[in-house]
Amino acid sequence: MAPARCASGPFLGSPASSWLLEPPAVAKEASWKRATPEGRARRCVEAASKLGLARLAAVAASLGLALAVTAAEARPRVSLLGHDFPETVAGFTLQDTTDYESKARGLGYSVYYRKGAQWADVYIYALGRDDIPARYDEATSQEQFVQASEDIQNAAKAGMYRKASLRGAFTVPESGTPRLDCARYDLVDREGEPHDSILCVTNQRGKFLKIRLSGPPGSLPPEAANRFLKPWLGDR
Repeated sequence: MAPARCASGPFLGSPASSWLLEPPAVAKEASWKRATPEGRARRCVEAASKLGLARLAAVAASLGLALAVTAAEARPRVSLLGHDFPETVAGFTLQDTTDYESKARGLGYSVYYRKGAQWADVYIYALGRDDIPARYDEATSQEQFVQASEDIQNAAKAGMYRKASLRGAFTVPESGTPRLDCARYDLVDREGEPHDSILCVTNQRGKFLKIRLSGPPGSLPPEAANRFLKPWLGDR
């Protein structure tokens, strides 16, 4: 199966992770999505070589190299629902965007960022509501934060995660507004791979902004996480 995936779909397409919005079949491929372009190329080459498909291995290697070069190129700033998504944030590089709005009005978009073994999905959406305050509102943000937190637990109950343990809630910054309402989780995916994960939610400019920041266990201490999270508060 690996060579077939190398020759189509994920190898040539998006590495974007949409977390709870993605179909369970895609969620099974979490390790593929977290792999770097070079890592994907290596997996394709190894799989093709084991099957004796020398030509496919060569093609996979060349495609992987092209993919790696493309990933290294600067990507332009993206604007979605009136929000700008920069090409780089605290060393994370924009990789791809996913359009949910065209499939179901109100679900908005997500933007996928990556930095080594760490990755982040930033969502912008309105759920069809026109009453979301333009500036941070604690009640509005907390309501959506609770819903997003329940989504993670429901995903675990549905088998999308082997484990989803809440480690604690916090805000960024610790006081004042605007701010992000956040929680830190210990997750174990379907494949048994553990990772740290941070969920943050706020409201901005009449929309909800949700962030999922993830990485290997121990890779997201507060200082490192805040370097990625704080820029999303911006001048709003």
